[in-house]
Amino acid sequence: MLYPSVYIACTNNSVGLQILKVFSRENNVLIKLIKYLIIFEVQLAKNIASLFITTNNF
Repeated sequence: MLYPSVYIACTNNSVGLQILKVFSRENNVLIKLIKYLIIFEVQLAKNIASLFITTNNF
């Protein structure tokens, strides 16, 4: 159940923020975990993208 919200938040910030607001009402610990997970996923995606661009010259 966590994963779809994380991916939506990564792809569409406004939708992701709405989902996070709903979760925050439910559970403050859960929202913190999701926020950290989103930051990690976005950073990971950027790292992979930069690696791919540097190793494969387009």
